[in-house]
Amino acid sequence: MLRIRDISLRHRLLVANFTMVFVPIAILTVLGFLLISGLRFSSPHNDLTTLWPEKGPALSIQYTVSSLRVKAKRPGPLKVKDMREDCQVLEELGIATAIVRNDQVAYVTPGIDFRSLADRVLWKAHGQQTVMTWDGDGFFFRYTSPHSGTTVIAAGNTPFIAKSGIREGMAKSVIQTLLLFIVGTASAIIIACGLIVSRVLSRQILTPLAALRTAAAEIEKGNLDYELTLSSRDELGRTCEAFDHMRRQLRSARLAQEKLVDRLFLFSKLDLGQVSFTMEPVSLRDYFADFTAENTACLAEWGLILHYTPPSGPARTAIDRMQFQRVLDNLLENALKYKQCPTVNLDLHLAETGQSVVLTVADDGPGVPAADLPRLFDSFYRTDAARTDVKKGSGLGLAIVKQIITTLHGQIHAEETPGGGLTVVITLPQIEEAYHETHLDH
Repeated sequence: MLRIRDISLRHRLLVANFTMVFVPIAILTVLGFLLISGLRFSSPHNDLTTLWPEKGPALSIQYTVSSLRVKAKRPGPLKVKDMREDCQVLEELGIATAIVRNDQVAYVTPGIDFRSLADRVLWKAHGQQTVMTWDGDGFFFRYTSPHSGTTVIAAGNTPFIAKSGIREGMAKSVIQTLLLFIVGTASAIIIACGLIVSRVLSRQILTPLAALRTAAAEIEKGNLDYELTLSSRDELGRTCEAFDHMRRQLRSARLAQEKLVDRLFLFSKLDLGQVSFTMEPVSLRDYFADFTAENTACLAEWGLILHYTPPSGPARTAIDRMQFQRVLDNLLENALKYKQCPTVNLDLHLAETGQSVVLTVADDGPGVPAADLPRLFDSFYRTDAARTDVKKGSGLGLAIVKQIITTLHGQIHAEETPGGGLTVVITLPQIEEAYHETHLDH
């Protein structure tokens, strides 16, 4: 499954920037659309129509009274039929109307007492000939044309400003409340989005950088064992992986250098005869029986398959156990370093020849050309074959082995393994069981 931390850093930044811009705009657009839709498409009797005067009964009343005013100004005979159409529009909105010319009532809304209607408007107009007012008492209109003498009277409780409707100043309060709600909601969402995006970026970007900085500080202090582990596969993850690969390379190089220094020191001491050997008689038959029993399974995990062929006799000789173990370690390490397959077979064959004990160590690895075999135990010598990889060895391992075997009064040489590989033959002097320990001091 694709995870966020596996997406490239560039794409994550693009998505984050787009989100920070798109989400607030989308939210504000939706809220604005809902508000405008609620205002523009409210029913005629909905109190919200007061917030949008261009729609609903407010516009109809304004247009109709203007039309009546224009028609009342016309000179000549009164055309009641034309004016009655406008009066019916007002009547449908609950406003009673009347038309008077020369003190004669030409039209009054059916069921309405003209005198009561005229007195009500006159009282509201405070004696003025022309008035139009909207307040809590309702809608009142009176107009007298000075040219034609026609008077238009209208009054009624309009649904959007009557006492039973909304309160005075409520439209402004509603608008302010809605605007505050929109701004507050949008601000909260934008802040929340910003915090979320910042937290994600902090976790996905700043955390790996902090880990990288810590690892660099550890390396600066010389701690090459500090492991930098990140599971992401983006640019930062790959950068941290490359950094940790560099750390492992440095660690390997340092270990190799310490191996080289130790071996140089040991080789120098062996060459100068400054290494003390504690000699003791040992049955190599029993020695290798114990060695293979303890190490076969462990070596198999590393890819080295060990086979041991014991001699018929005890194969007794005098050795320094620690130095002889160093010889075996070098030979086993050599076989593992240069194996070209997942596993390599190593045969340990031990035999007695009357005066000597012969140990044959044969592997089926890449082998060494016959011309290079005599010089294989020279210090720092490398052949041109598969065993020349300088990263795999210091060139001192077999030279140290030869020095130890020489000190043990033995001999060593290399041969080609039949079928491919390298065979190292070690010959040590055989001793009798009654050989006294005083003859073994060196």
